[in-house]
Amino acid sequence: MFVATDANPRSTPGTLQGVLAEATTRRALFPAPALRAALPASTSAGEPMFPGHLPLAPEQLAGADAVVFIADTDGKQHQFW
Repeated sequence: MFVATDANPRSTPGTLQGVLAEATTRRALFPAPALRAALPASTSAGEPMFPGHLPLAPEQLAGADAVVFIADTDGKQHQFW
């Protein structure tokens, strides 16, 4: 099983991150097959929140079983080490 993770609560509408942000205000687990089936063909990847953030693209969902989306983030990169 592979679970992908993404975040960006302030994403542009029409992006994968925008669709997921509209669906939750906290954290949610989305089954990837159902998510792929529900996305319009025009859905694209959002912009990175900060250097090193790689937003999921809709075509990358083919290799995932589920997606965890984190909407309650401040969008800042924190270094803990």
